[in-house]
Amino acid sequence: MALGMAQKAKASMPGDPNVADTLAWIKYKKGLYSSAAEELRNLVRQTPANGLYQFHLGMALLKVGDSAEARKSLQKLLK
Repeated sequence: MALGMAQKAKASMPGDPNVADTLAWIKYKKGLYSSAAEELRNLVRQTPANGLYQFHLGMALLKVGDSAEARKSLQKLLK
């Protein structure tokens, strides 16, 4: 139910980074790691200074097995 609601919110507010992050994190929680990582990569390109988005991206990348990129994302978080 949450996934559907977040998808509708993103469709009506495509430029809102918080909505995009919520959608991506729901995908992560549902085990849709590749889709979440893709969503979060786009989000981090738009707002690279947001630590929460960097954290979420790092976690999704770990789940898809890209530990090198996950490490980079999580190190950016620490900066």
